[in-house]
Amino acid sequence: MRGGAQKLLPLRGITPGILAVVVTTFLVAVSTGALYSLSPFYLKAVGISVAAIGGIQSTAEAIAQACKLFSGIIGDYLNRNKPMLLLGTFLSAIANPIFIFADALWLAVTSKICDRIGNGLSSTPRDVYTAQHSSPENKGTSIALVMTFKTLGCVLGPWIVMAVFNYVGSGEIPYKSMIAFLSFPSFLAIFVCLFGMKEGRRAKIKGKPDEKAAQHKAQTANEKGRSSGGKKFFDIKAVSSLSKSFWLFIFIMSIFTFARAPEAYMLLGLHETGLPLWFCSGVIGFFNLISTLVSLPAGRLSDKFGRSTVLVFSFAALTVSLLCLSFPSKMLGVIGVVFWGVQRSTSQILSVACIADIVPARILGTAIGLLNLSASAVGIANAFAYGAIEKKYDFYTVYTIAAVCSFVALTAMFAFYKANKSSSTC
Repeated sequence: MRGGAQKLLPLRGITPGILAVVVTTFLVAVSTGALYSLSPFYLKAVGISVAAIGGIQSTAEAIAQACKLFSGIIGDYLNRNKPMLLLGTFLSAIANPIFIFADALWLAVTSKICDRIGNGLSSTPRDVYTAQHSSPENKGTSIALVMTFKTLGCVLGPWIVMAVFNYVGSGEIPYKSMIAFLSFPSFLAIFVCLFGMKEGRRAKIKGKPDEKAAQHKAQTANEKGRSSGGKKFFDIKAVSSLSKSFWLFIFIMSIFTFARAPEAYMLLGLHETGLPLWFCSGVIGFFNLISTLVSLPAGRLSDKFGRSTVLVFSFAALTVSLLCLSFPSKMLGVIGVVFWGVQRSTSQILSVACIADIVPARILGTAIGLLNLSASAVGIANAFAYGAIEKKYDFYTVYTIAAVCSFVALTAMFAFYKANKSSSTC
């Protein structure tokens, strides 16, 4: 039993630098997740309108997505990922103290933009660093480990806020004290990132001789990739020469992203079936918890059987989820939530790992940034399209159309899997 568990979740190849990224990501996610769930109530309490709150959220998210591409380009140019990850962590940390004094709209905007810019700047360098400091046999596992603890932090942060709200009850909520307390993890993350991440020299390789040889080969390839190609800020020639597999994969992921209807519709649709409000309000935490549980096994399975193999199952999970949510049924709705949690993090982990498999190391940051930017653009189109459909029809029609789009993406990914079946990675 013990040997079987080690085969499924082998963490021996995880370097100390990657563990530092794991801890940093978790700490920031706790603070950010708590602030995200707390901010609408606090801003409303200090007199900022609901419309302004929605505008702040949308603007900040758009800026964050743009920063993901920018940070990837900068990381490729500097041949280093730690500086941008550290800057992003710092900006996320200082957003919370600014938010304490957000009794005016401009302070609320400043705080939210700092937080989202920090998230955007750190996201791509985090993924690139993890991919480039992993051996080929552990790449999916390493990325999954980071994503697992990020999701866990996103669950824990809001649950802390929920527990305080429940404890205070109808009394006065100590917003500023809560924000100050919840800022501590993000400031601690700065020191973990600063002293725990090692970059610019080879990490000490441990393990069996064959594992050492594989990791040594991966490090050498990454170093050669990072040092070649000159010092162009944005290597348009290298980007335009990316393989057809890369652009096809981006296109398939765009269809998949479009199929992911807004999660707010899931909550509202479930409530319309007659499920209690307390259950519907806790759905986000529930499917994030499921994502946490499946992330690491999915990453390890992708190391063993190939990324596109496991991505096919992730796409299938989305299709099943959307089909269940397209019916006004309590039982099917709950099943849909479970499958939504299965696909949510696995698709993100495996898409990053697949890009890392098929793109040269020297432009990996730019490539992952392009993946994030395409997801952002499609996400905006998704919101407008499904919003118009819901306004004219209902939530169930939205999920029916989304299920059709998901099935198209599943078919395309299956074809991609068949074309890359001989590959040991993507």
